Amino acid sequence: MAQIPVIDIGPIFGPDGKDKQTSGHQVREAVTRFGFLVATGLPADFSRNGNLVQAINRFHDLPDEVKLSLARQKFAPKNRNVLRGYFPVQSDGIAQKEGIDISLHDQAWPRSDDILLEANVWPSEDQAPGWHAAMLAYGAAAETVGYALLEALSSGFDLPPRDLAKQFRHGATTLRLLRYPSHPSEISHDQVEQGKAVEINGDLYRLGTAPHTDSGCLTILNALAAPGLQVETEPGVWVNAPTIDGTLIINIGDVMAFWSGQTYRATRHRVIAQSEERLSIPLFFEPGYDTEITAPDGTQLNYADHLRDKLRNFTEFKGVKF
Repeated sequence: MAQIPVIDIGPIFGPDGKDKQTSGHQVREAVTRFGFLVATGLPADFSRNGNLVQAINRFHDLPDEVKLSLARQKFAPKNRNVLRGYFPVQSDGIAQKEGIDISLHDQAWPRSDDILLEANVWPSEDQAPGWHAAMLAYGAAAETVGYALLEALSSGFDLPPRDLAKQFRHGATTLRLLRYPSHPSEISHDQVEQGKAVEINGDLYRLGTAPHTDSGCLTILNALAAPGLQVETEPGVWVNAPTIDGTLIINIGDVMAFWSGQTYRATRHRVIAQSEERLSIPLFFEPGYDTEITAPDGTQLNYADHLRDKLRNFTEFKGVKF
């Protein structure tokens, strides 16, 4: 059974040379075959006990009343924020998780009634000392990885690396903190039939996130060495993503697959709930909302229009008008 490759991407951050070319080739080969890779050789400490991670995961320890003050309008009708902010666990859906979405570049956008351009909501400095700065620091470190990967992947596009990178300056890149609660002690076959659980080798497991492909360009995931992420390497064949502390799991989204003419693969994946809670930190590395993306065959896609269509199907946005 094919396994998700673990690749030292350290050389792609360095000067041009044989090592950089070799590492870039390994990245391209991995996302062409699997759509996924596990990256080592990173330019910052992304370990679960490192300062970057510890500082931002303090959000999960905030009182519920503070989190709810940041909640999206769907969950706190008096709040104005629709797209960004906190979302609690929704017991009626498959996605058994809570989290918060923060844009890394909202201050660079013009203020608008368009909810895609709405500003972030932050806890006060008294409520969460240093957390605002910590989120931006983590995001900047993860974006450095995104730009290096973009350069390595650029041979799949007609655009030179620098022109491609310009599309991501002040883009829609979003940092998300996630907490998956521990799964219930009893799971029934009815839940399997409802699509809320799966059977693996005779055992039943609750789904934390249903099978899906990511909607955007690149997902840069810090799974904090927690198991649970599974990748469909072939139809019906699910493998566990390696869990190595301090690494980042990289995967291709629908937009990047489109942009590359399906050279790079957007692969279905899911999260299996665990007996203990699971924390993870995905960064969705995305271009600007006004980006017009042209596939090698000339087909075009507007990033904002694509995103609106995708958001309508997300559990936490059901019923929200985009």
